[in-house]
Amino acid sequence: MSVQAPPPKPPERSEFDELLNFAANMAGMPAAPRTETCRTLLKNQKEHPGPQLQLRLLVGRLYSDNCGEIAKILDGVAAIPANALSEERLYKLVASYREALKRMAPSTKKTNINVVERKQKAVEKTVEKNSDIESTPETKAVTKEQKGSESSLLRDKLEAIRTMEKQMDEKRDGN
Repeated sequence: MSVQAPPPKPPERSEFDELLNFAANMAGMPAAPRTETCRTLLKNQKEHPGPQLQLRLLVGRLYSDNCGEIAKILDGVAAIPANALSEERLYKLVASYREALKRMAPSTKKTNINVVERKQKAVEKTVEKNSDIESTPETKAVTKEQKGSESSLLRDKLEAIRTMEKQMDEKRDGN
């Protein structure tokens, strides 16, 4: 009787391979399944939080806005213990995904500021046009006063938005 050798073990899949496969699957999915995957990840994260789910949310957020808020995801990834990313390839992959997600966040803020600034300029131009149409000295004084108050109000609002954004950035960078 001969003893047969045990069948070869399939190669173990590393956490790196798992995350990379998840990213490839997300990239190949249409929008609806991506949304469903993100909802499942968010639900599972609340029920059973862990580094693997946090990393999948990081990847998922690169492909879908439905995978949560960027700041929360970045905070969650930053809170992952160093020993959870012990494999160098995984650490490098996560670092590149984190950087990509960070770059996504500021572009939204800049766009919002630009929109507010454009609206402010449009309002100022409208006020100027209206003040040019009215020719009596009394109406010119009134419209100049209105223009000044509207402009200062818009500047105050813009400054408040900028202050809030700075505070949010400081909170995110401080954590």
